[in-house]
Amino acid sequence: MRYDTKIKFCDSSPRKYNPRTSLYEGGTKVIAEYIANVTNLGIDRQMQIFGELKEDQKVVRLMEDPPQKWSFILIDGKDKHYTLSSELKVLKGCAIIIGGTNV
Repeated sequence: MRYDTKIKFCDSSPRKYNPRTSLYEGGTKVIAEYIANVTNLGIDRQMQIFGELKEDQKVVRLMEDPPQKWSFILIDGKDKHYTLSSELKVLKGCAIIIGGTNV
């Protein structure tokens, strides 16, 4: 299994206006960056886990645990946001299932 895909865990907080600095604060920020193994989730496995077919589901395998709090993932610097669908119990490392969202 190759860990060859760069992913970014991001958090998005609402932007607020700061009258002292006359600037908006908050918004999207990168929490952590990892190298991961990212693969598409097969149709048979989707039916076993979710009971239905969902579009654009991926399995992300990491060597270490992801951050505790995150909103979405960016894969290979692309603009598409992926949110958590499910977590898998694995013996070594961590595996999560993510689904694409339209942003």
